[in-house]
Amino acid sequence: MTKNQPTPSAPPSPEVIHCPLGITFEFSMEEDEEGFAQQLPQEERDAQYARQLQREEEESLCPRSPLSITIVKSSEEQEREKQNARQMQQEQELDLFQSQSTNDTSKADNYARSSLTNTAVSGFTYEPSIEMIASRDSDEQCAKRMEQTWADEEFAKRLQAQEENDDEPVMMTDEEMARAIQEQEQTAAMITANRPLRSSDSQRLAIQIARENRQNRPKRCAIGRVIYSGMLLIIIGGAVIGVAMFGGPIWDRLRGTSDDLPPYFNNDWGKGNGSAQGNFSKWSNKGKGLKLKIRNSLNPKWDKFFVQAVNDWNKSNALSLTIEIGEEDPQCEKVRGILKVCNDFYGMKGWTGLNEVYFEGSNIAASVAKMNESYLSKSGTTDAERQYVMCHELGHGFGLPHRDENAANPDLGSCLDYTYRYKNNMMPDSEVDFANLENLYGVIENKNRRLRSFNQDQESLNQVRDTKIEKFDSNRDWHYEKGRLLHQSDHHEIYLTDLGDGKRVLTTLLLAR
Repeated sequence: MTKNQPTPSAPPSPEVIHCPLGITFEFSMEEDEEGFAQQLPQEERDAQYARQLQREEEESLCPRSPLSITIVKSSEEQEREKQNARQMQQEQELDLFQSQSTNDTSKADNYARSSLTNTAVSGFTYEPSIEMIASRDSDEQCAKRMEQTWADEEFAKRLQAQEENDDEPVMMTDEEMARAIQEQEQTAAMITANRPLRSSDSQRLAIQIARENRQNRPKRCAIGRVIYSGMLLIIIGGAVIGVAMFGGPIWDRLRGTSDDLPPYFNNDWGKGNGSAQGNFSKWSNKGKGLKLKIRNSLNPKWDKFFVQAVNDWNKSNALSLTIEIGEEDPQCEKVRGILKVCNDFYGMKGWTGLNEVYFEGSNIAASVAKMNESYLSKSGTTDAERQYVMCHELGHGFGLPHRDENAANPDLGSCLDYTYRYKNNMMPDSEVDFANLENLYGVIENKNRRLRSFNQDQESLNQVRDTKIEKFDSNRDWHYEKGRLLHQSDHHEIYLTDLGDGKRVLTTLLLAR
């Protein structure tokens, strides 16, 4: 080397710029453009290798978007995409600046841009490649998806906790839950340039979670509610039944009088399905059967119905009946110790048959039965109905109550049963009716079942008139409708009239259809 030959100077030390993304750029401020052009490909290869390492590390946490694949474009396409990339970069910078999940990436880009801006003085301007932009955009989307998934899970947990802790179940429809989730997403998206995120996937996820929670919601004391409701119904039902059945006695124990209560609570005549319904009354006897005279004060056309009914009742071992033939008596005046039967046109008062039982103390003193010709002599009235009414009123005269008040029930074969099929119920029931008579009066030993009958002359009738119950004669102006209505139904009415001195009249009406 000669003295005249200039000593080559040592190459200037390159300026080394370290990018937080793992990219290292070495620049020489003194290099010419040709040297820089030769150096750049090697630096890009180093940067690509660094980015590949970073992507492999990130893919372990989040799948890589297909956009991260290196795209080889022509020079014109690359130029257009560079321009698009610049525009996307400006938007992404604002998003990355405001998003917490991408703070590190934003800082790295800012640092790289700052470094590259400083090197622009030497004639080099850094432009991020398309694959870097795609990679960064994919990372941002992954972060948003992760953030949204976390928000959905938190919202679902809050819904479930609210359903478990609240006394009342959360009554929200799936659409309402979806709207609530969307509002939450839009609120969270305000930190990303007020640009709402797509929430269709989140809505579907939230709806599915809400449905699963509703299906798996525990039954809140379902068994307890059923038991409580059942006990409440039993208590209320028992109270109602108790008041209905024992209202009168309860009121009497509270120092009230049953007369102050509505007629229902003084009614002993209920509905049944075959057994005797109501109170039994009885004539005075010694428990060895009832021997009773029945006076026929009917007109002759009723004789056959009267005789048949008395014969049917006399078949009971508890009764020994005697027929007396008297004069016709439409007024049917009462006679002590006798059951009297009469007929007349008593008017269209709503009843076909009537029985009055007169009490002195607790026993029957007299009874009358009336057949109302205003209904029973009309055309269309059958002999079966006349026989039924006659038997029915005699049964009340013996002190028996009704058997069944529902005419729609099956026939009992008893004239004390309410029915519209008279042919099936024209006589007493030899089982229940006769058993009730035996319980009232006992059984007559060595009974002669032959019905006795005799006529009374005028003198005998005058003697009978002398034995009329004076109290009844002195109260001729009384009427059953002035008494207290004990019971009323579609088929009969019962009235009680107090005559004073322990004397009462119980009137039973068999109503016309």
